[in-house]
Amino acid sequence: MSIDPKGEVTYAIAGQLLGIISAAYNLGAILAVPVVPWVAHRYGRRWSIFLGSAFQCGGAILQCFSQHGMVVPN
Repeated sequence: MSIDPKGEVTYAIAGQLLGIISAAYNLGAILAVPVVPWVAHRYGRRWSIFLGSAFQCGGAILQCFSQHGMVVPN
């Protein structure tokens, strides 16, 4: 965290951490690959799509209500 000459607070994120944050969506998809076929076979395609959509909505709600969750420096 630093304060610029205008008095505004800016946050700096390390490059590696910024890359992980940007790739988090794809990392979640890759980690779910072994589980998704089992869920789709066991419960059907409709419920597996519903479950995946529920997880995405939950993640969107977390991002919506986070404070200082994704601050990109200018």
